[in-house]
Amino acid sequence: MFFPVFLCSGNEHYSYEVPEGIFNIIGFEKHIPRVSYKYNAGYTARTNSFLQGKNKKKQPFGFTDSHHIKISFQPEKGTLMHDLYASVYHGVGIALNDFRNYSELGNPWSFYVFQGARIFRLSPTLSVFYEWNFGISTGWKYHDKENNLYNTSVSSKNNAYINANFFFVWSISRTLDLSAGLALSHFSNGNTKQPNSGVNVFSGTVNMTYNIGRIYKEHVKSIRIRELNFDKHMIYELVLFGSWKRRGILLYGNETTQLVNSKPFGVGGITFSPLYSINPRLRLGGALDIVYDASANVTYSDYNYGKFDYNIPKFSDRLSAGIAAKVDYVMPIFTISVGLGMEVLRNGEDYRRFYQSLTLKTSLTERLFLNLGYRIKDFSLPSFLMLGVGYRFGQY
Repeated sequence: MFFPVFLCSGNEHYSYEVPEGIFNIIGFEKHIPRVSYKYNAGYTARTNSFLQGKNKKKQPFGFTDSHHIKISFQPEKGTLMHDLYASVYHGVGIALNDFRNYSELGNPWSFYVFQGARIFRLSPTLSVFYEWNFGISTGWKYHDKENNLYNTSVSSKNNAYINANFFFVWSISRTLDLSAGLALSHFSNGNTKQPNSGVNVFSGTVNMTYNIGRIYKEHVKSIRIRELNFDKHMIYELVLFGSWKRRGILLYGNETTQLVNSKPFGVGGITFSPLYSINPRLRLGGALDIVYDASANVTYSDYNYGKFDYNIPKFSDRLSAGIAAKVDYVMPIFTISVGLGMEVLRNGEDYRRFYQSLTLKTSLTERLFLNLGYRIKDFSLPSFLMLGVGYRFGQY
């Protein structure tokens, strides 16, 4: 699942005097650089027995907090990017989390990219914004049957980090913004190792942002956006992706039940998506998804000396094809894509009829992009990561 507050200004009557030096050299002469500190305080959702109190402390998880430092850039007011994409901003951040149980869960660090934009303006100095974060967290104390048996939430030192925020932004001075709102965070390893129930956090957040060089200036809407005539059109995307996954296997003994990881299995696929661009920020369409999952319909037997005998089915039993409806939210650099699909060609119980996907597409050029996605089944069962590249055809 998948949010903080910060580095943003909802105030439309500030602009930026271009400084000499590094920002001109690297191409940010039309952007406002900003630095932010954010504090999150919240609650760890008790989604499994470990978090509910079956741990060394014999106490349920509850209060958790995190500290964030962020650097971002926002297009100068009056530019096409600022006006067309509702005060969009993007940057990088680092965070330290404390779950109040270092010995079993650790105090992980998170490193991430983020983007946000204004939802609506309440007054010249007060606005409502959204923001998403996507990155990696490291430093977890993970599941180990010898030293950390109770931890069924995390089984990897490194995990994906996804976060979403909705918050108010108040411009309290020429250079300072104060933000406050709500956030939802999710940590998991994308089914690359078991157990993988993950950690979910609900929190309140406050943030202070310093806008470097921002000055007061009455806002004049970009002449280009007033003259912009957007032609609705079709584009087509082709994505190649791959990853790996493990299956969690329960071994039942006379008095105990043990969770054992299978060997890693490869996953690969291809997605073709026709999409209709309704406006600069929204595309609707569909997708044909063809997936090869080497773990599908595999059975296990004879667990001897820490290893299984794997009964591998034929190739066609590990192949599926599905069709999906897709919605793309398009912003500078990043596109967020949500898919709801149904498998139409499938064999065996391991393929479920319904599947869902959440994908972040990062533009490398106007047509070439990186694809970082996650697929689940029946809105609850983790399936696999989708790591790959894509290319856009047609009018752009």
